[in-house]
Amino acid sequence: MQVKRKDYLQVFKLYAENVDGRSVQIVEHTQEQPNYKKKFKLNAVDPICEKVYVIDDESHSTMLLAEEY
Repeated sequence: MQVKRKDYLQVFKLYAENVDGRSVQIVEHTQEQPNYKKKFKLNAVDPICEKVYVIDDESHSTMLLAEEY
């Protein structure tokens, strides 16, 4: 990440896009403070649609799916 400080909460949205007739997995990484957003495009045979939250309390990191948050 190209930010000086990372927020305790990182959000990853995973979804599919159709590019030139093929499926592409999109991973969108965001945080609120300071504002950060980056999008990655990956070739995928079977892309998924999920939202993942990563919570960091400095001693542990916890990953949760959106329905678990």
